Amino acid sequence: MKAGDQIETVTKAVGIEPCKGCKERKLLFDRRGWIGGTAATLYLAKNALLTKMWEVAGAEVEVSVHPARAFTGQFTTISRWYLLEYGHHGELADVMTTLVAHVREHFKDNPDDVFEWLKALRPASKEPLAGWTIDYAIIKKGYPREGPELVKGKMEYPDGYRLILRGREYTIISDENAGIYFARTTSHAPAAKDLTWAPDYPGAKANLSDLEDLSTLNKT
Repeated sequence: MKAGDQIETVTKAVGIEPCKGCKERKLLFDRRGWIGGTAATLYLAKNALLTKMWEVAGAEVEVSVHPARAFTGQFTTISRWYLLEYGHHGELADVMTTLVAHVREHFKDNPDDVFEWLKALRPASKEPLAGWTIDYAIIKKGYPREGPELVKGKMEYPDGYRLILRGREYTIISDENAGIYFARTTSHAPAAKDLTWAPDYPGAKANLSDLEDLSTLNKT
């Protein structure tokens, strides 16, 4: 069954009658395949329909912390590329679209090199990986500021971003400095828009093993 036919089956199963836009997106999936069609579709529809399709059709088994960390690393890489390409950080849908397009191009020549997080990726959902919700914000307060030193000299960050990926046990945090931090998931935690920097997230550690060690100590 073609990818477009699979999407059509899913939408009908959840009681959504295909409209003209649905039929156009079905053609995109048929022509470009699941990942390629997703990249094109994100440009056409940032809407609840696509999110619902990924929630129903995506992986149902909770993704572990290690693939979630790998996804975050790829996200920060794409965010840095987006900044250098366009002169500002991208909104969540823009970064996800670029990420999917990049991964699709990568796997075109490496069909057997499939990351675990890619198998579970639902780029238009608030839960892009099963069991992990995403909170993302572009930060303008306090910007522009001096950025990293590049080959052609220094650049300025016109804005920044905060990324929080929350799982049931762990939370992964990052920002435009590309550092990745881990914390235990709690019910009382700052939103991405209110976070000063990734390492300022409550209980954030640079290494996941630090949290695992604490977990072991708490059980003894």
